[in-house]
Amino acid sequence: MTKPLQYAVSQGLVLGPALQFIGWIMRNVTKEHIINFGGKLAIILGTVIFVRGCMVLAERKGVSKWFGLLGIVTGFIWNKL
Repeated sequence: MTKPLQYAVSQGLVLGPALQFIGWIMRNVTKEHIINFGGKLAIILGTVIFVRGCMVLAERKGVSKWFGLLGIVTGFIWNKL
């Protein structure tokens, strides 16, 4: 795997869920509206980064890159917790 693709995969599969978790904490720990909104934005941004990493990884494994869109399911899970 080349360096830019390896970076995209590792960024997507590590940074994405980390941002989702931070957003979940921000959303559920405090009742202030601005922090709650920031938590939702962090979850959305983390989901986008994670899906990008999943799409690159799926393409590198020889599957259609659109199969990586299943990573969006994690965004729905973090929003419902």
